[in-house]
Amino acid sequence: NEEEAPASREWRDFVSLLVAVGGVKGTLAVVAAALCGVSAFGDVGSTTVGDVAIGLALAAPTAGLDAFAMGVDWTAKAEAAEAKRDAAAATADGDGAAMQTQNTPKGGVLDDYIEPLARYQIEETMANPCKSQPWWMDVSVAATARVADEMLERAVVLSLGAKWIVDRAVEAGVEPYDAETPSKIAVVAVACAVLEFRLRRARKASRVQAFRVERNKVTGKQTLVPVSDDEMNGDDDGGGAWKGFGAWFSGDEKKEKTMKAAKATASATRAEKDKPSSKSELKAFRNLVRGKTLKDTLDGSRSRLLLLTQSIAFVSTGSVVAPVVGGFAADVLYIAHQRRAMTRFIERALGEKPNGAPKDDVIRKAQAASIKAMLHRKKKRMSREVVDAMSRDPSITRDVNILFQDVVRRTKQVKNVDETTALDEVLLHVNKAAPQGAEDESTEDGAPTYVEKMTAALRELDAALDELERGADANDANDGEQTPLDQSSTPSGDDDA
Repeated sequence: NEEEAPASREWRDFVSLLVAVGGVKGTLAVVAAALCGVSAFGDVGSTTVGDVAIGLALAAPTAGLDAFAMGVDWTAKAEAAEAKRDAAAATADGDGAAMQTQNTPKGGVLDDYIEPLARYQIEETMANPCKSQPWWMDVSVAATARVADEMLERAVVLSLGAKWIVDRAVEAGVEPYDAETPSKIAVVAVACAVLEFRLRRARKASRVQAFRVERNKVTGKQTLVPVSDDEMNGDDDGGGAWKGFGAWFSGDEKKEKTMKAAKATASATRAEKDKPSSKSELKAFRNLVRGKTLKDTLDGSRSRLLLLTQSIAFVSTGSVVAPVVGGFAADVLYIAHQRRAMTRFIERALGEKPNGAPKDDVIRKAQAASIKAMLHRKKKRMSREVVDAMSRDPSITRDVNILFQDVVRRTKQVKNVDETTALDEVLLHVNKAAPQGAEDESTEDGAPTYVEKMTAALRELDAALDELERGADANDANDGEQTPLDQSSTPSGDDDA
């Protein structure tokens, strides 16, 4: 019946996960061990309390990394930083102090990574396949996966590899006892090298490259121009030691060499008097690349730590008990971090704590509310930036202010919206036509100034309102056509892109 259907689906998903994460690997480990004459669990009979302690101690670095990435409420820190910038912008005077406050270099090493860490935390929380299931199902799946992984990777693959090396060493005249430990170390080193190769290949395949669209002044065709490192990092010195750490652990230490072609293209483009990327575009580019680098760094670091520490635990104890206990402890802590992050996410989005594991419809509702709140923050930020630009530009004359107020009034009347919505739409369209930061950049002779771009955008909106009024008089004959005013309600790319 209908009441039993959700429970039936939950159990079906639970069993499917058990088979997917543990059944296949576990069966393969048992069959391979039986065929090759080794134990699928190692030397379990000689396991002691000390072996368990070794496994737990070696899992501590992984648990510490997980606590940093998933245990801290990075979303709250990002919101606090944003509120601080908003307060500074609201209290600053209109002579440019607001923008100077927002562009002040940040003091901490991690300040530039607070927002990427918040996004990473939410992504990892949503990636949990058991997020809508009870905690004991989540833990059971993790335990099954951990036992199956250790059986196959350590007890079977590592043992067989070490046994093969020992056989070759014995053939060369080495005593079996003397070759046992070095052979295991050699297999661990090979496994680490293979993992490193796979991580770097995967990162190279998913590498992020920022491009901007430019129009050729001769042919009029639009082309994609790669954004060089010089532009990306021109005024962005944040990161410090974290940037160097992330570069190595994400396989990015050769990025400068791989970007030479992009730099040459960008330099040639600028030599042809093409305009470089605006500050708002560069900020969005940096944020995208920074987020990708952070994810590669954290995921790669956890994979490396787990492989190394779990292998050391098996080599030093001889059984899978130590790596299973240590790895499972790290997995349980990670699950706890995920579930606490999910609770915070739903409470922040919907205003109430979930009772137990949240259902899929509650999670979707929270995601929709979170996206709505994000768009609202973006609209407020872009509106504030336009107002700040207007207050700083001495060429904003009384005529421009009158035109601005008239377009807002007509938007409110023609589109039948309240004054706040009308003001938001006008400000967003102006921000799209004249991005914040563009007025601070050097322009070529004859290029339009910020005030000229703003005036052109306002007149474009005014013309769009005329079309809407004529369309209404003609019984909405042109309702299917999209006007620039309609497009103005879509936020332009910024640091949340």
